[in-house]
Amino acid sequence: MSLTTDLGRRIELVSMDPHFHNISIALYRQGDSKGTVFLVHSYSGKQGTQRRLEFVAQAMAILGGMEPVAREPQKLRFPCQVDHQLACRRVFLEACKLDPNVPFEARPLNLLDKKSNRTITLVHQGKGIYHLSADGAEEEKANRISAVAGGLIKLGQMQMVEPASDRVA
Repeated sequence: MSLTTDLGRRIELVSMDPHFHNISIALYRQGDSKGTVFLVHSYSGKQGTQRRLEFVAQAMAILGGMEPVAREPQKLRFPCQVDHQLACRRVFLEACKLDPNVPFEARPLNLLDKKSNRTITLVHQGKGIYHLSADGAEEEKANRISAVAGGLIKLGQMQMVEPASDRVA
């Protein structure tokens, strides 16, 4: 007898997990009373699947700054309560690539801006708000910070925090 479960809308799929018996792992988008929730799920019945799914969810929390839903270790949300679906998909794919036998940590929130040869740094200010800064001379710094913020808005489904162009949420 089959059971039908409403898992939400599938937004990403890893068809063969190389770190656990090539099972399929999917990421679903759900809604609850507090906003959007993301579920890491597999239909595999192999022993240890639950542990692998919990590892992926924990890795997403560490890599993406997400928070687990209480008493549901396979569900996560962003602390800002905003649906950053593209960012969540990316974090899910990165988490699935991790070998559970190798330690990992959150990556620093900085990147090399190749156009200006500057390091752009993001600092979390709480409530889902990030401040962008750049090293180097003041010349054109504000323009590059604004351009990188624009990229985060477009590719990360973030919003500009007014009135400054160096903060996103």
